[in-house]
Amino acid sequence: MISGRKILSVITARAGSVSVPGKNFRMINGRPLVQWSILSSIACPLIDLTVISSNCPKVKKAVIALYEEIEYYWKTDIGKLNNFDEFPIGQFEFIQRPDEFATDISKNEEAIIHALDYTRDNFELDADVVLNLQPTSPIRSDGLIQKCLCHFFSDGFDSLFTASKHTPLFFKKIGYEIVADGWDIFNRPMRQGMPESDWKWHDDGNVYITSKDFIMNGRCRLGGKIGMIELTQAQSLQIDTELDFRIAELAMQSFTRT
Repeated sequence: MISGRKILSVITARAGSVSVPGKNFRMINGRPLVQWSILSSIACPLIDLTVISSNCPKVKKAVIALYEEIEYYWKTDIGKLNNFDEFPIGQFEFIQRPDEFATDISKNEEAIIHALDYTRDNFELDADVVLNLQPTSPIRSDGLIQKCLCHFFSDGFDSLFTASKHTPLFFKKIGYEIVADGWDIFNRPMRQGMPESDWKWHDDGNVYITSKDFIMNGRCRLGGKIGMIELTQAQSLQIDTELDFRIAELAMQSFTRT
């Protein structure tokens, strides 16, 4: 909690992925994909509660398995070694997402708002700020979530997102014609000479933070005074295809070795 404000972390993991079937519970580096986001969330001491919003029985099974794993080690080796009086990490709960908020065209905002209402009514947590993590972005270095939260509060933002930095050398297709999108192909700028204002920032889906008032009124994760945290290329990886899955797996192994 920061200055008395309560923080809810919502991990959105619905069933029914088309591009990578079953990706949220698929094994990656020894764990179901969704567990990596849970572990990142509960490791942040600023978060009051983490909930996993899903309509998928296998995601629910993965959540229960992680809780049992942590509880086992807490009661045995780790608990005895550190003499914990309370559960040593942040609490997390599975919440059943209504099917109406879990279709192919459902917005994450619908699941987030449902989670805010549900945790207020069932877990007595009336959050001031909601954090949204997507399982498809499994790489979050130590301290990333806390860094995002501290930046959000320190500068008084209404919302915040993580992003990767790219050159502005994009093209777009208009009918059968390919044209430069906002830059002159006859005067191609040099990367090293580009001013900061010319760079493009891609919303990478790793971390979103929104004040409860803003998302409840605007029904959107981003808006108002928006903050941004730049991520590394590895942290910006999103799993949307089979190739993405393999690349993320290799990147995570690299993080583990270091």
